[in-house]
Amino acid sequence: KFAVGFTILICMQVYWPTFANLEVKTNDDIVNANVAGWFLIAYAFGTTQTTEGTWKKSILRILGTTVGGFSAWLALTVCGDNAIGLGIWMTFFNTLVAYLFLPKGFRSRFGLDKDTAWGPGYFAMTHSLIVMEVYYGYGGKNDITLNRILSNLMGICMAMLMSIIP
Repeated sequence: KFAVGFTILICMQVYWPTFANLEVKTNDDIVNANVAGWFLIAYAFGTTQTTEGTWKKSILRILGTTVGGFSAWLALTVCGDNAIGLGIWMTFFNTLVAYLFLPKGFRSRFGLDKDTAWGPGYFAMTHSLIVMEVYYGYGGKNDITLNRILSNLMGICMAMLMSIIP
């Protein structure tokens, strides 16, 4: 079942032009800002051994990715290409989300707490990656933000769908 999900996602990329056109062309040969498998990574990390675990982890990932993407877009809108402003923004909001939503102590390590760890972790990753990719000139803030959120949502939704198939 896990392999079937990957196969469907690859076929979507190869044979469905509308999905493949979501790809963001970068200014460089580095493909980190392209769709370039973000949906596959999201699918792999959203899948667990149980349906309940997959859905819970996926919902937290959806929230973390979406809110992190919006925060990154907002940071790039407010601070522009000001490196100090972006650094302060990322440090403040990543720390705030970790402080507010992660448990205290040993359980606060990424992924160890099954109740909340995935949401704040994905917020910080999405938030930081979008800001850095746009800052280093791999694409525009709208394109990179939309691409990262949509490609992750596609992989997450596939994980949720595959979890309910017996």
